[in-house]
This record gives sequence, C-alpha cells and structure tokens, in this order.
Amino acid sequence: MRVVMVGPFGFHPNKTMRSRALPLARGLVARGHEVLVVMPPWQTPAEGGRRWVEDGVSVSYVTLGGGIVGITRRLVGGVRAWEPDIVHCFKPKAYSGLVSWWLWQRGWRQGLVMDTDDWEGWGGWNERADYSWSQKHFFAWQERWGLTHCSGVTVASRHLETLVWGLGVAREKVAYVPNGSGLRWPVAEASGLRAELGWEKRPILLLYSRLFEFDVSRLTRILERVREQVPDLAILSIGTGLFAEEAAQLREEWQVAGLLESVHDLGWVEEQLLPGVLAVADVGIYLMDDTLLNRTKCPVKLAD
Repeated sequence: MRVVMVGPFGFHPNKTMRSRALPLARGLVARGHEVLVVMPPWQTPAEGGRRWVEDGVSVSYVTLGGGIVGITRRLVGGVRAWEPDIVHCFKPKAYSGLVSWWLWQRGWRQGLVMDTDDWEGWGGWNERADYSWSQKHFFAWQERWGLTHCSGVTVASRHLETLVWGLGVAREKVAYVPNGSGLRWPVAEASGLRAELGWEKRPILLLYSRLFEFDVSRLTRILERVREQVPDLAILSIGTGLFAEEAAQLREEWQVAGLLESVHDLGWVEEQLLPGVLAVADVGIYLMDDTLLNRTKCPVKLAD
C-alpha cells in the first residue's frame, strides 16, 4: 500500500509532523508499506525543494512562493505524483486542510483520512494564536468541513473523539491514536550534567513546557510551597514559552519569590540530547488548566 501524509508545516519548529506523523509513518514502513510525507517548510523556507529518506520514510518539502494557491498546487502535485492508496492529512486547517478540500472536490472520496491532534477552532487555538478575524473564521470552517468530508478520522485524544462524533461522524470512522514519546532510547549517561550544574546531591524538578497550558502564577505558587518542604530544590527548565509575555511574567515572579537562583534554564534542547537531559530530573511537573484546548491535547512532552 502506498500512503501520502500531508502536513500544514515542516518538521521544525512545530512538532506535529515530526512527533506524530513521522512515528506513524515509520510504523507503516515497518509493516511493508511505502510512505511519503509532503509538507511546506513554512517556518524554514530555505529548505523548500529538499527531499530525503528518514528511517525508510520518503520526505519532501515543496518550494514556497506563489502564495496560498501556488503552495497548495505543489502539495497536491506531490500527492498525485505518488499515486497513493491512502492520503492522510494532518490537521484539518491551513495547507493540509486545503489539500483535503481539493481532493474531495475532485472526487477523491475513498482513502482520504484526516488527523486531528488539537481543537483548532472556537475554544481552541483560535483563542490563543494571533490570527486575524478572517483567519479564525476560515480555520473554524476548515476544521468542521475537513472532519466531516473524509473516509476516516484519527484523533489524538478521547475528547477529540467525542467532539468528532458530535459533528455527526459515524463512530466506526473514528480511530483513537494517542501520541507516544518521540525520543530514541536507551537514555544516554546523564550524571555529567548534574556535576556541571553543581547539583549532584540536590533534588531536581523538571519543568518541560511551552507555558501556555496554565496560569504561570499558579506554577509559582506551587513551587514556593514545594521549596518550603524541600529547601535545596533545584529546578531544570527546558523549552521556550510559546508567548514571550508568559515567559517574562514567570521570570519576574520567580525573581520576586526568590526562586530564580534555584533555576537553570536550558532553553531549546536538540532531540538527540533530550533523553539524557530529562533523565537528570528526579520528578517532573506538568500543569494543565481545565480548558477545551487542554482537554483535546495529547502532549508528546508528557509522553517524553
């Protein structure tokens, strides 16, 4: 069987295609199928036109230019040239949503699968991302249309499953496919980092977050209470905040609370180094407020 997976963006810096689509593609290749992943490298335009093979999976970045129509045409062209049995579009919005719409309009009704790993419309990413008014309305429409005009839907969470059923999609057409860790194990030796930080005997708490899933003041209050019980607490922070103002607020609050001196911020860590860095910590904290966006997520960071 030949499968084409279509993404709305490339492997970096957003992680949906690398952390969700690529592991699924690897699994299909291991079972004897041929898989192509085709994407527009929206955040890394210099990679446009690049083609390579990763773990047996063919990967293609289309060139940018020509606006929405030009990029969509090249994505559709990549799909058609592969002559697939299955087209699996990841996220029912933006370019992958447009490819799905184009194929449906031209009679591709069998073997068109949609994947959703977030709620994109109202109550979801529309409330968080800096989209224009017209983009928000278009993405909300795309989401509902894409999830109801396909031969099957894969969902990353049980709450997404319920939402898709609520759109009238038959239960037998919806498959629950949660995320797993995208890291390669076994873990590399991590004791060197403890020594480098001077934390050989200190208990280390891991914060691995983009800081938008919760009220950062809540995190500060929790860590203050933890430090009361564990005075020599050390905090290892990995990653970057999705929104600069939240990261700045957290740093300011930690300064006031006297926590900043106990924090080492590693920032962005390359994937191949991440297992060893995570293994340094004794305990992790992963906060999520009760919102629709969080209920529909299946965080790869938590799986890692």
